[in-house]
Amino acid sequence: MNLSEKEQKKYLQAALNDSKNCPNVIDGKNLIIKDEKTLIKVLDPILIGIYGKNQISSEMPYECYQVGNYWYAFGSLRKGWLGGTFEVVIDGTNLQIIKLIHGK
Repeated sequence: MNLSEKEQKKYLQAALNDSKNCPNVIDGKNLIIKDEKTLIKVLDPILIGIYGKNQISSEMPYECYQVGNYWYAFGSLRKGWLGGTFEVVIDGTNLQIIKLIHGK
């Protein structure tokens, strides 16, 4: 099925509107990402796709923290190295990336 650009925008807008009507679950029952291991499995392909395998491999191990429904993760900088690492905030209920940056 090939959708016109107008139809694509319509479907996207409908999906975004639907997501705003979903309840925000704080009790953790509806979390997709329930632990650090799952978080890393979700993040690795995204980070490697953007920053490259060599860069992301050099930032392991990741630091990962759960705050309510959200996960905050960032890369480790090896002792004595200068530079930055990735930083990401992801919604554990729907996998939405809230923030994704990389320091220099």
